[in-house]
Amino acid sequence: MFMSAEFEDFYNGIAEDLSKVVPSKRYIDYLLRDNYFRIKTAFYEDENPEEVAKELKFQVMEHEMNEKKLLTEGSKTDAPVRQIVKDLVTLIKRNEPGYYYLPEELDETKMDYDFGPNFPYMGVEIDIRHDRTIKDDYLITGGQPDDEDVIEIILYINPERYPQSLFDIVADLNDNVRHEMEHIFQANFMRPEDQRSTGEEGPQDKEYYKQAHEIPAELAGFRRIVKLRKEPVEKVIADWFKRNQQVHQLSKSDMDELTDFLVDKYKEYYG
Repeated sequence: MFMSAEFEDFYNGIAEDLSKVVPSKRYIDYLLRDNYFRIKTAFYEDENPEEVAKELKFQVMEHEMNEKKLLTEGSKTDAPVRQIVKDLVTLIKRNEPGYYYLPEELDETKMDYDFGPNFPYMGVEIDIRHDRTIKDDYLITGGQPDDEDVIEIILYINPERYPQSLFDIVADLNDNVRHEMEHIFQANFMRPEDQRSTGEEGPQDKEYYKQAHEIPAELAGFRRIVKLRKEPVEKVIADWFKRNQQVHQLSKSDMDELTDFLVDKYKEYYG
């Protein structure tokens, strides 16, 4: 964006003031971009840049309070995950392969899910495919497009083993949705900085699952299944790796190692 020299000095002064209390340059850039018109108005109205910086610092404090609240009140995510999974299952039960976007597919008046305060707006894309050649009952992967608050799911279903497979599909949908929801929280600066992705490409082997930003997302997904099925976490994690072995291409020894690692982390996080 073009800035006059005077406005650039005003803008950079606010950034410098923020850097005294905000260690993340990415977060500072986010705050400045999100409040650009507030800053521009303050410049033209000859406000003190220190007063504008104070307002933005207050936003930082609110974010910190909200992220602590979300971390200590995990049940706040239960209803949103339940709603998204319910909508996904509605689509799957149509038994019609295709690409769908939620919530719009089920309600044309809504482009995004709005779960109220402390939740970013988010959408869900699902690509449902029927394939009799896959070895497993189904295959499922989740992810996020760059810079978008959208959960992407690709689901291959072996129609010869459906609807018997629906019970496990529902469990993995709960895991995937909660997992990717955690990444959306991270991307919106609603998690501590050490739990956010650096944006750099990570390892593709078993070490992928040990990354600082992946661990909280994995544990959040597993916790959702533990609550849903009322099963021990050890069983939930081991079963998850078995169900998803074809997707993740891990050896048995790697899966055993990761199961032990994530069980320990789960108990460390949730007691």
